[in-house]
Amino acid sequence: MEGSSWILVAIVVGGVIMLMVENFCKRSVKSNASEWPPGPPKFPIIGNLHQIKKTGELIHLTLAQLAKVHGGMMTVWFGSWKPTIVVSDPDLAWEASIYNTTFNPQTIAAQAQLQEHDLINMTGSLKEEASSNHGVVKPLLHLRRATVRVIARFCFGLDFEDESFVQDMDSVVEELIRITSHAYLVDVFEFARYIPILRRPFLESCRVKHMIEELIGPYISSHRSSSPNNCYLHFLLSQDFQEEVVISSLFDLFLLGVDSTSTTIAWALAFLIHNPQIQHKLYEEVGRSGSGTISIEEVTKLQYLNAVVMETMRMKPIAPLGVPHKAARDSNIMRTKVVGGSTVVVNLYALLHDPTVWAEPHRFMPERFLTSLKNGNDGSLVEAIERSFLPFGAGRRVCAGMEVAKLQAGLTIAHLVNDFHWSSAVEGQLPDLTEDLTFVLTMKTPLMARIIPRRV
Repeated sequence: MEGSSWILVAIVVGGVIMLMVENFCKRSVKSNASEWPPGPPKFPIIGNLHQIKKTGELIHLTLAQLAKVHGGMMTVWFGSWKPTIVVSDPDLAWEASIYNTTFNPQTIAAQAQLQEHDLINMTGSLKEEASSNHGVVKPLLHLRRATVRVIARFCFGLDFEDESFVQDMDSVVEELIRITSHAYLVDVFEFARYIPILRRPFLESCRVKHMIEELIGPYISSHRSSSPNNCYLHFLLSQDFQEEVVISSLFDLFLLGVDSTSTTIAWALAFLIHNPQIQHKLYEEVGRSGSGTISIEEVTKLQYLNAVVMETMRMKPIAPLGVPHKAARDSNIMRTKVVGGSTVVVNLYALLHDPTVWAEPHRFMPERFLTSLKNGNDGSLVEAIERSFLPFGAGRRVCAGMEVAKLQAGLTIAHLVNDFHWSSAVEGQLPDLTEDLTFVLTMKTPLMARIIPRRV
């Protein structure tokens, strides 16, 4: 390398070090051991990043392993100034959890007829793809577009029929998730956004933000004067929020809803292909409903279907680390001090694969959510399991949003299993169940499957 090149490298490296030191001095927080739950020892500047990245595992798996050593409530440092309290114990998680109720079952029931119409159209498009591809389909795109339509009707009104918006919003959500998966350095080290080679994700996220504003902005303008009172946008506008807040609130629903629902359904289909006996049992239950079109009301009564959905969400929780939230003030969780401003995350993956609660936790067993027949309560949730299954809450503290997601997923799966037999795209090669964590826990290899219509 020529001398001038070495000088350039030295300048860049020196600048980076200066920025790191400056940022560290400004942002460093007290790390008195008495202020934080115990955790793995950290290095200056990088905190515990060396332990989290070195294993090659996804972060929720690494944190679950660390919890076995450091306890069900530990402190992990993403950089020296970003302490995060990770909860992996069911009782601690129960006390720490805070649930939101943006959606509710009544909202989804009000849209049931339109959803059923969309599902009929989706099965038709799957048949078209299968007929032109020797019976093989890639269902995820169909699932994503159907979910965008449902959320758009919730946001903008039941008369929503803008297919160009559906396609564009689906693309924007996918693009933002791609960017997010490569942006952890900028998130942990804020100075990284000033380094050209590392700041690309930051710049791309700004570009996507502009695309979101262009997509949603026209709906805000048109709804200000004539907004239907049965949509979420009407509620937001009635609160006199700034337009930036309205756009962010609407897009959050698409960002959180599109991939979470469609990916859950894709995981469920993959498990049903791996377990044809479970698929057959589910088909028999759905068939006993007595109608070719399954309604929301029927979905709530199909016990085995709901067990399949819940077991899918247990095996592959879409947000394996839950939704992080900050402690508003100094508080205590089971007599352990939590400093105000600390980020608290619940490792749902660890909870949902705890062998002390779940028998054979890595095996797909919908029956675990049904009590044994000898107890005479077939269809009831096992109480101990219900308490550990935090994505749904328990008792009065139920996450309404997750219940709605369960209804959406259940309705779609019921239609897909009722209309098609699902099997491997290539005979003898079952779908790959390897995980990939971007914004949600997705399949590393997108699902491809062979479908056979059950009725001609």
